[in-house]
Parts: sequence; structure tokens; C-alpha cells
Amino acid sequence: MKQDRAMTTIFETCESREEAYYWFSKVADAGKGRRSPEALRILLAKELATAKSRQHADVWQQLEWAAETFSRAGDLDYMLLSVAAKTYFMLGEKKGAATEPELAALAPRFGWNVTAKEIRQAAEYLDKLGLVQVAGN
Repeated sequence: MKQDRAMTTIFETCESREEAYYWFSKVADAGKGRRSPEALRILLAKELATAKSRQHADVWQQLEWAAETFSRAGDLDYMLLSVAAKTYFMLGEKKGAATEPELAALAPRFGWNVTAKEIRQAAEYLDKLGLVQVAGN
């Protein structure tokens, strides 16, 4: 037996059993048009996101703002994004200002292996997000 991701998403997202049944019926109706399972999932995801964005407009606005902010800051691979999170954490531990070598020396205390160069790249990304200020920027 295999659990369907789309159906699981409906149960996890809906606030009531009645709402979940409504979305199940949408999937069933869409399936009558002989769409592929992937096309059904995409259709369902779009409709569900639209409905939820209307129900929770304040949360949706925050998500849009975050997505736009990350988009403006540029792409960062997941490893450097991880270093950015660690850098932000370590700056909090240092109570504010620190140099890249200081943070690289602090990282092993938390079991992290990061270089000063990676920290510099991460700090520049955090600066673009407005979370830190890099000297000289």
C-alpha cells in the first residue's frame, strides 16, 4: 500500500473534515478529465494555495514578502544557506560584531566546520537580506 502525497497534503492542510472532503471531490472531478496524476497534483496545489491565501491573507502577505526578499538577495546553494544560518546564530552568540576569522574559530564549538571565506559569502547574503551589516557595504 502506498500513501498518496496529494491526499496527505489535503488532510494536513485542511482545517476540518468537511474542507478535506471538498478538496477530495475536486481531485475526483479533475480526474474525470483524464489528467495525469502529476497534472492533478499541480492543479490541486494551485487551487489549495489560492484558497488558503484567501483564508489567511496576513500569513500569505508575509510569505510573499519573504519570497520576494529572498529572490532579491539572489540564489544561494543549500550549503551556503546553511552557513548563513550558522553565521547569523554565531553573531547572536558574539552579541553583534565579529570578523570572519573570529566566527570561523567559534564554529567548531558548535560542531561546525566552516571557513572564513564561506562566512564572508554568507555574511554578504545576510547583508542583502537586511539581517546584518557587513563592514564596508
